[in-house]
Amino acid sequence: EYLKVNDGLHGKLYLSPLGAIIGSPNASSYGVGRNPGESGRLLEIGVFFSPESLIYAKAAEWFEELFSKASTVDQGRLTSAPENSRELVPLGSRGSVSKLPFLCRLRDFPQNFPNVRIAIAVGDLDNKKAEASRIDLATALNVTTRELDYIVVAQNNKGDNLPRFGGNLILIWLNGLKMEISTYVDCLTWPRNNPDTIFGVEDRNGFWEKINLTPCADKLTNKETMQLRHFFNKNDNRWVFTSDEFALILSELKL
Repeated sequence: EYLKVNDGLHGKLYLSPLGAIIGSPNASSYGVGRNPGESGRLLEIGVFFSPESLIYAKAAEWFEELFSKASTVDQGRLTSAPENSRELVPLGSRGSVSKLPFLCRLRDFPQNFPNVRIAIAVGDLDNKKAEASRIDLATALNVTTRELDYIVVAQNNKGDNLPRFGGNLILIWLNGLKMEISTYVDCLTWPRNNPDTIFGVEDRNGFWEKINLTPCADKLTNKETMQLRHFFNKNDNRWVFTSDEFALILSELKL
């Protein structure tokens, strides 16, 4: 009830018992700085009004009217925020983010990977099980396996069911001494009720275009590989994560 959102609001009004500021700066490091006495990086403009002024009273009245009509921020709003804003990058532009190592992108800016899951794979798939899932899915969709433009990209061999999801996928695959990165679009999990396999279309350019980021390398660096190997050794009970979940894991690694 104390945090609301207005989809069309762009003006900036800062109200407190000390006065009101009406102007252009966002409440960010670029707009107002990060430390006391520090200015932001952008040229901004604003006007201060004391609490006794008529403008202060009018500004407070305007704010209360907007606030009363605004929607309360619920879990749905929080979940959709990164996709709706498209530019939730706390400390840099998308250009600077694209220069970061791949795992650092995931760790520091998970909001730039909306509707993306990260899957971890070690070793080869069970081809017999994979083909059975492919035939089952083709039957459900009433197409032949040749018409089914999906590739089995990850498979749960531990007996645990997958969370159902659809969207895009990053597959980090331990192949010998190297960890390879593959990206898939239009993914789905199968079977419907108790999924154990992820299907998707491998599309490197399409994946990065969907999230509006520069493609990363298709292999992890030696340092990233070493850190993830350490993670694999300690965590063998989970293998598919949301970007937020994976960011929390990466924050504990020394990248």
